[in-house]
Amino acid sequence: MDFKPNVLAALEKICTPFQMSKTYESWLQIIPIEIYSTNAKIKNDSFLLEMGMKCTMETIVGSQPESKFDAAKIILKPVTKIPNQITANIAAVSTYAEASRIMTKNFAEQEFGSGSKRIIVKKVALWHKDGKIVIALDVLGTVNGTIYLTGLPQYNEQTKELFFDQMDYALDTKNKLVRTANWLAQGLILRKIQESCRYSIVPNLEEGKQNMMVYLKNYSPMSGVFVNGKMDDIQFQKIQLTNKAIIAFIKVNGTVNVAVDGLK
Repeated sequence: MDFKPNVLAALEKICTPFQMSKTYESWLQIIPIEIYSTNAKIKNDSFLLEMGMKCTMETIVGSQPESKFDAAKIILKPVTKIPNQITANIAAVSTYAEASRIMTKNFAEQEFGSGSKRIIVKKVALWHKDGKIVIALDVLGTVNGTIYLTGLPQYNEQTKELFFDQMDYALDTKNKLVRTANWLAQGLILRKIQESCRYSIVPNLEEGKQNMMVYLKNYSPMSGVFVNGKMDDIQFQKIQLTNKAIIAFIKVNGTVNVAVDGLK
């Protein structure tokens, strides 16, 4: 009896990219590399065959990716024990609107100034331009209006916060402040403002993990196929900027088991 066609049919279904979030257009893709198999066993009225798959798992943001499943390239290797450790790369998405709302709260009730000159930040807005983040601060006080800063998003592993490095006033804002409010252009005030230009992405990381867990709790992509697993702590990898959001790519280690029971 040749079970390989049945196994490959199940794997092809599992490896079809599926959408994790319509809002952020994120997809999970599994790319198989090798298939492992132990010796077959007879137990009661069942024929048991333990198999494993070496594969990569990745999250893609955007349009639906094409499946990279190629049955002809998959190698079947006999083994005595199946490893079940996985490493998954997933994306935690933080929209600019969400980041702006959180940072506006950071500035609540804070004053920035020098001597008798003071400003209060009433609202924060973020967007992406030329590989940097533009941070617009609506201010009231000695200066009324909007001041613009730019910075590079970085990640603090200890606090799990995004912050902005190399922060400076945008050129137009800097020139205007030098002429009309040089006290505000000073580095000391800029550093104090920078301290509040940060926010935790713990909720985003948790959301990304929970999205993955949906597919590790008795998930059944087809009749007779069940996926179960568990995940360890999240490890941050890199930040990518898009026109709509800041995307934190994270790595998760864990275990996964795919049970194939009664394939027709």
